[in-house]
Amino acid sequence: MHRALQIPVIDAHAHIMTTERIRSGMRWLQKYLPDVDIDLTLDEPRARQMLAEAGVDYYFNAFFPIFAGTTAAVNEWNYALSLRDPRTVPFVSLLPGDEEKEKILAWAFRDNYFLGLKFHPYVQRFSILDPRLDEVYAFLQELGRPVIIHSGHEDVYGVPDNKREIAALLKKFPRLVLVIPHLCYPDLDAAFAFLEAYPHIYLDATNVFWLFQKQPPKEIWWEKFEQFSERIVFGTDFTMGMAFPARLYEHFATLPLSNKTKEDLLYRTALRMARKCGWQLNQIEVE
Repeated sequence: MHRALQIPVIDAHAHIMTTERIRSGMRWLQKYLPDVDIDLTLDEPRARQMLAEAGVDYYFNAFFPIFAGTTAAVNEWNYALSLRDPRTVPFVSLLPGDEEKEKILAWAFRDNYFLGLKFHPYVQRFSILDPRLDEVYAFLQELGRPVIIHSGHEDVYGVPDNKREIAALLKKFPRLVLVIPHLCYPDLDAAFAFLEAYPHIYLDATNVFWLFQKQPPKEIWWEKFEQFSERIVFGTDFTMGMAFPARLYEHFATLPLSNKTKEDLLYRTALRMARKCGWQLNQIEVE
């Protein structure tokens, strides 16, 4: 529960990982984004505690493989975390080179209790249009499960943006439930254009509001947040975010958004998304 707003909180974009990966991520942040919150001693139990202290009731957790041969271990760890911490809503991931992709997806969605799939093509180093992934998108589209595909912050990763690839993907799989994190930052106009063109997609405003402190937003963007709040989620990106969770949620409380929009972004949109996929998230009793 958000302390200042007294609103339930579903962190729709979290990265609780093994302590080794968390600390590796912190070293990466220190090198490329030295002005963000960093703790090189952070471990997995403390990271989960920080989410709890920030008032997070549930968190969509993405832990994705980077190296070939690690997919099974990463997904199994994330699933085990969801058994240890009932606030965890796990997202599966994989690499284009993985064998038996449908078997991985069936394990995640039919045998176990994953909500969706996460791709970070910039870090995982692949094109989302790799034809080896077509069976993945077809599976997700048929099942109605969301896929989160990173877009934005290309200057940090040193890669070209993937907006054309996203457009091509949506043309090929028009019913795919796609979540676009970071609103293609800094090109929010493109993100909102996707939202208007495709009724099955969502935007994820993670990091965006924090960065508005450095780069003032267009007034039209506030209007878009109000107009499309029922298709926008928000999260911390923790343990790879711009600031630690408590600071991000304190800042969120100050935004010039209506109470309804804040409720939608903090929990209601994510709750509806989860419930469409069979997750009840019973700790949150209101809609």
